[in-house]
Amino acid sequence: MTPPLVAVFITAGSHTARAIAESRRFNVNILGANQEEDARKFADPDSATRFAQDQFVSGRNGIPVIQGSIACLECTLENQIQVADHIMFLGKVTAAYSLKEGNPILYYRRKFLELPTDP
Repeated sequence: MTPPLVAVFITAGSHTARAIAESRRFNVNILGANQEEDARKFADPDSATRFAQDQFVSGRNGIPVIQGSIACLECTLENQIQVADHIMFLGKVTAAYSLKEGNPILYYRRKFLELPTDP
Protein backbone atom coordinates (compact mmCIF):
# COMPACT_ATOMS: atom_id res chain seq x y z
CA MET A 1 0.00 0.00 0.00
CA THR A 2 1.36 3.39 -0.94
CA PRO A 3 1.55 5.28 1.28
CA PRO A 4 1.75 2.73 4.10
CA LEU A 5 -1.22 3.16 6.44
CA VAL A 6 -2.13 1.78 9.85
CA ALA A 7 -5.42 1.95 11.79
CA VAL A 8 -5.73 1.98 15.56
CA PHE A 9 -8.94 1.98 17.61
CA ILE A 10 -8.96 4.08 20.79
CA THR A 11 -11.80 4.60 23.29
CA ALA A 12 -13.66 7.80 22.41
CA GLY A 13 -13.15 10.58 24.95
CA SER A 14 -10.00 9.04 26.42
CA HIS A 15 -6.84 11.01 27.11
CA THR A 16 -5.09 9.11 24.31
CA ALA A 17 -7.85 9.85 21.78
CA ARG A 18 -7.76 13.56 22.62
CA ALA A 19 -3.95 13.65 22.38
CA ILE A 20 -3.94 12.01 18.93
CA ALA A 21 -6.71 14.29 17.62
CA GLU A 22 -4.94 17.43 18.89
CA SER A 23 -1.37 16.57 17.87
CA ARG A 24 -2.35 14.74 14.65
CA ARG A 25 0.55 12.33 15.28
CA PHE A 26 0.95 9.00 17.08
CA ASN A 27 3.33 6.09 17.44
CA VAL A 28 2.50 2.39 17.27
CA ASN A 29 4.73 0.34 19.56
CA ILE A 30 5.60 -3.23 18.57
CA LEU A 31 6.07 -5.04 21.87
CA GLY A 32 8.34 -8.00 22.35
CA ALA A 33 7.29 -11.46 23.52
CA ASN A 34 8.66 -10.66 26.99
CA GLN A 35 6.33 -7.65 27.36
CA GLU A 36 2.99 -9.33 28.05
CA GLU A 37 2.73 -7.47 31.37
CA ASP A 38 3.22 -4.14 29.56
CA ALA A 39 0.60 -5.09 26.96
CA ARG A 40 -1.92 -5.91 29.69
CA LYS A 41 -1.15 -2.71 31.60
CA PHE A 42 -1.60 -0.46 28.56
CA ALA A 43 -4.82 -2.24 27.57
CA ASP A 44 -6.34 -1.57 31.01
CA PRO A 45 -7.88 1.92 31.18
CA ASP A 46 -7.94 1.66 34.99
CA SER A 47 -4.21 0.98 35.35
CA ALA A 48 -2.86 3.81 37.49
CA THR A 49 0.74 3.17 36.43
CA ARG A 50 0.43 2.89 32.67
CA PHE A 51 1.65 6.42 32.01
CA ALA A 52 4.52 6.56 34.52
CA GLN A 53 7.34 8.60 32.98
CA ASP A 54 10.04 5.96 33.53
CA GLN A 55 8.24 3.60 31.12
CA PHE A 56 8.96 5.67 28.02
CA VAL A 57 11.77 6.83 25.80
CA SER A 58 11.40 9.54 23.21
CA GLY A 59 10.75 8.39 19.66
CA ARG A 60 12.55 10.01 16.74
CA ASN A 61 9.51 12.27 16.30
CA GLY A 62 9.49 13.24 20.00
CA ILE A 63 6.40 11.17 20.79
CA PRO A 64 6.85 8.60 23.59
CA VAL A 65 7.75 4.98 22.83
CA ILE A 66 7.22 2.24 25.41
CA GLN A 67 10.57 1.27 26.95
CA GLY A 68 11.68 -2.14 25.67
CA SER A 69 9.60 -2.08 22.47
CA ILE A 70 11.23 -3.97 19.62
CA ALA A 71 10.00 -1.58 16.92
CA CYS A 72 8.10 1.64 16.35
CA LEU A 73 5.84 2.99 13.61
CA GLU A 74 5.66 6.80 13.57
CA CYS A 75 2.42 8.07 12.06
CA THR A 76 0.69 11.27 11.03
CA LEU A 77 -3.09 11.35 11.28
CA GLU A 78 -4.85 11.01 7.92
CA ASN A 79 -8.42 10.51 9.11
CA GLN A 80 -10.52 9.65 12.12
CA ILE A 81 -13.90 7.93 12.19
CA GLN A 82 -16.24 7.30 15.12
CA VAL A 83 -16.94 3.55 15.34
CA ALA A 84 -19.38 2.77 18.17
CA ASP A 85 -17.63 3.79 21.42
CA HIS A 86 -14.18 4.00 19.77
CA ILE A 87 -12.46 6.25 17.28
CA MET A 88 -10.57 4.70 14.41
CA PHE A 89 -7.45 6.75 13.76
CA LEU A 90 -5.98 6.15 10.31
CA GLY A 91 -2.32 7.10 10.19
CA LYS A 92 0.22 7.40 7.41
CA VAL A 93 3.43 5.66 8.48
CA THR A 94 6.19 8.27 8.15
CA ALA A 95 8.94 6.16 9.75
CA ALA A 96 9.35 2.54 10.82
CA TYR A 97 12.37 1.33 12.72
CA SER A 98 13.66 -1.48 14.87
CA LEU A 99 14.76 -0.71 18.42
CA LYS A 100 16.11 -4.13 19.41
CA GLU A 101 16.07 -7.79 18.42
CA GLY A 102 13.17 -9.96 19.50
CA ASN A 103 9.98 -11.70 18.52
CA PRO A 104 6.80 -9.60 18.64
CA ILE A 105 3.82 -10.40 20.81
CA LEU A 106 0.32 -10.74 19.34
CA TYR A 107 -3.08 -10.75 21.05
CA TYR A 108 -5.33 -13.28 19.32
CA ARG A 109 -8.48 -15.02 20.55
CA ARG A 110 -8.04 -13.59 24.05
CA LYS A 111 -4.48 -14.88 24.40
CA PHE A 112 -1.03 -13.43 23.97
CA LEU A 113 1.12 -15.33 21.50
CA GLU A 114 4.73 -14.95 20.43
CA LEU A 115 5.21 -14.54 16.71
CA PRO A 116 8.23 -16.59 15.66
CA THR A 117 10.82 -15.10 13.36
CA ASP A 118 11.49 -16.71 10.01
CA PRO A 119 14.07 -19.52 10.17
